[in-house]
Amino acid sequence: ESSAESRELFDLLGSPLTGSERVKALKIVRSGGGLAGAIESARNYASIAETECDRLPASDATEALRRAPRALLDSLVDL
Repeated sequence: ESSAESRELFDLLGSPLTGSERVKALKIVRSGGGLAGAIESARNYASIAETECDRLPASDATEALRRAPRALLDSLVDL
């Protein structure tokens, strides 16, 4: 991501966005590799959390805790 794009994004995010500004900000964010890297890191943390749930007593609550991070990440379509 170029410094000009970084500056433009910084300026855009300093106040509430109009529809066209939101589209522009998303385009800038999507053009860099940071978003993909962040999602991959989140998936790794979700996997660790799922494994850690094995240490908790079996219950509906534990199962909900196990599934929640993955469900959230799976909802991140079109990013």
